[in-house]
Amino acid sequence: PVLLAPFYGLFGHNIFALKIPGVICYLIFIVTLWFGFRRYHSVMWGTALACLFAFNPGFHSFMNNVITDIPFLLLSTLSVLMIGKVVIERQRILSTNADHLLLGVLIALSFFVRTNGILLLITLGVVHLTRIAKDAISQSSTGANSLKRLRGIFFQLYRNAREDVWTLLFPYMCFATCVLAWQYVFPEGGSTYVSQFKGLTLSIIKDNVYFYAKSPLSFFIIPNASDAILA
Repeated sequence: PVLLAPFYGLFGHNIFALKIPGVICYLIFIVTLWFGFRRYHSVMWGTALACLFAFNPGFHSFMNNVITDIPFLLLSTLSVLMIGKVVIERQRILSTNADHLLLGVLIALSFFVRTNGILLLITLGVVHLTRIAKDAISQSSTGANSLKRLRGIFFQLYRNAREDVWTLLFPYMCFATCVLAWQYVFPEGGSTYVSQFKGLTLSIIKDNVYFYAKSPLSFFIIPNASDAILA
């Protein structure tokens, strides 16, 4: 609703205008793909990856929906790229504190758009724990016996966590602050996930499993000429 509000304020209940936020997010997502993954792929494969989304008929058709999937796709992709760059590769974009602040804000924005954005926070936690454990293992004495080395690993785990505690907690603190501010400023409305779970049945779970299992196929479906003409 917040993304749609400016367009609704300017154009009223105009369905074409309400599609614009999704289109804008889609275009930014394509640019994000190319710049974000070019350090993992060559220019040719990075361009191919971007084109796979940019010229995908399924996505073009999906732009006719006024829903949160595309904004969430953009924000979650940005969050994953930030986790990779700031936490895993330990590269600076602005500064250590600013990067972790931005990471927390991005995850919070993803959560505001879709509640399952909370999974990004869990992903960040797993990455943090993995990084601390990996550092502790690499820094422990390799020549010691098993018991002594295990004791050294646990000591190094504690030391690393204590030294990096504020850096580690900063994204989570930013996330919590954003959520509290959001809850204070904006009213709530509509149905909650809790109310939806009350109506959950085995049949609904089965239908959803089937739907999501076959949904990747639509990514590669190319419409035939007659469908294109009708569209």
